[in-house]
Amino acid sequence: MAPAQIDAVTMDAIEWWSTYGSETPKLMEVAKIVLSQPISSSSTERAWNTYSYIHNVKRNRLNCTRADKLVFIHSNIRLL
Repeated sequence: MAPAQIDAVTMDAIEWWSTYGSETPKLMEVAKIVLSQPISSSSTERAWNTYSYIHNVKRNRLNCTRADKLVFIHSNIRLL
């Protein structure tokens, strides 16, 4: 096992990044993007909004599984 992997368990995160961050520039770049995202409920609100659009009065007989799949498709089709 590499020293960076061993130290990842035993070191503080800031200390690990200052020690090994220069060895993993791509990982550091991804970590900065992911860890700098603010915490918010906007994605949850978007999902509930989509769910209410799909499961409306006319479609009230949809079962939960099918409605979940439709919400998933509707939300992720924009990523394509």
